[in-house]
Amino acid sequence: MNIIQLGSNIRKKRKEKNITLKELAHGICSIGKMSNIENGLTKIKEEELEQICLRLGVPVSELVDDSEILEENRYKEHQLKITEIENYIFLEFYEIANELIREVENDTENSTVKCQITYFKSLIHYKKKENHNALFNLYKLLNIKTSNKVEITYQTKAYNLVAIILYYIGDFKSALDHLNKALDISNDKLIAQNLYYNSALVYAAQGYSYKSRLTINKMDKKQIASSYEIQFLSTLLAMIDGDLKGAIEKIISLRSSFLVERDKDLFIKSNIVLLYLQEKHPNETKKYTFDFLNFIENWFQLRVNDYKGTEEIMVTFLLALTNLTMEKQEFSTTSLLLEYLFSLKEYFHNKQTYCYLYYIKAKLMEATSPNKEEQIKLLKKAINEADLNTHTWLKGILYYELGKVQELEDTYFKLASENFYHSLLYKEFNVLTIRNMLPKFKYY
Repeated sequence: MNIIQLGSNIRKKRKEKNITLKELAHGICSIGKMSNIENGLTKIKEEELEQICLRLGVPVSELVDDSEILEENRYKEHQLKITEIENYIFLEFYEIANELIREVENDTENSTVKCQITYFKSLIHYKKKENHNALFNLYKLLNIKTSNKVEITYQTKAYNLVAIILYYIGDFKSALDHLNKALDISNDKLIAQNLYYNSALVYAAQGYSYKSRLTINKMDKKQIASSYEIQFLSTLLAMIDGDLKGAIEKIISLRSSFLVERDKDLFIKSNIVLLYLQEKHPNETKKYTFDFLNFIENWFQLRVNDYKGTEEIMVTFLLALTNLTMEKQEFSTTSLLLEYLFSLKEYFHNKQTYCYLYYIKAKLMEATSPNKEEQIKLLKKAINEADLNTHTWLKGILYYELGKVQELEDTYFKLASENFYHSLLYKEFNVLTIRNMLPKFKYY
């Protein structure tokens, strides 16, 4: 709606009717605002326009051009569809959301609607783990020149989502840079609180507990995240600072609250924290008993309904527990955990997980019921899952194991040596870190 032309039409009609500015404004808005409306300095609300028309005794069409009304109505229709799209994405009905996106795209030239659509296309790509496509669309959105508050809001959301993707690929500095850019342009208090919260998570992931706490203190805790999320994050920060006893007791207490509140993500992550503490600080946890296997069994029984969407974080938990049981030579438990893990193979983060599980299965067989032929098959399966053109520490171990089983020093041992040499970084598989334990980022 052209607010300058509209304001001029209102003034003209008011003077024709011999109505003063004060009389027109009475009960609708302040005199100052009415003056700004007539001068085209303030956007008029729909209900205010209707009241003005009633007082002037004219239909809306006499003040607003028919084409503008049509465009305004079309914009409202698109906003209803935008709400539908957002709901379908939340429910993970991505195909339906994409159909609506295409429908709206083909029916609008409105820059604001296009801005919103671009963001939701990016969000779907992100949710489907298509980060390259998500970033492509997000940077398109970041490069536009915004013209209103809605566009600024969605550009803010875009900066936030880019930051989350950068965080997950390990670029913490760029993630924080994008969060700060989002804060610089944010015009929405709730989104700003989300941005502070996400920044606190990034600092925590790096072990910067002081910076994380400073960022939390900038937040209005009534506006952002549940109090349990803040308590959980604060407990992790205390753990970073070495307060293990306090952290254990607080996590046990929070875990019960998460179960009651049906916050399944934080409930699983609280178990990951306890597993981490048990593995890294056994002396601090020896007086506590954690029935992880009972928790796993319940998860598998209830996951279709109660635990939907937590599969990936559960894979992380199971991998870590598998490592621990192998180390403790609790082989029957390891065998059970491997069965659970292979049943979740569609949720593995990468092909390296397959390699590792076949390797562990071969090592388990070696320890419990040696069978060279089957061990070789498992190790070769693991190698087949690896990227043949990439040297990794895991491939080195696999070739070493094949050489040990087959006693072919001139071939597999040589390949093992080459893979170890070319590995850029030697690291244990699936080491639990603070990153695995942090609450979810906010991106809606």
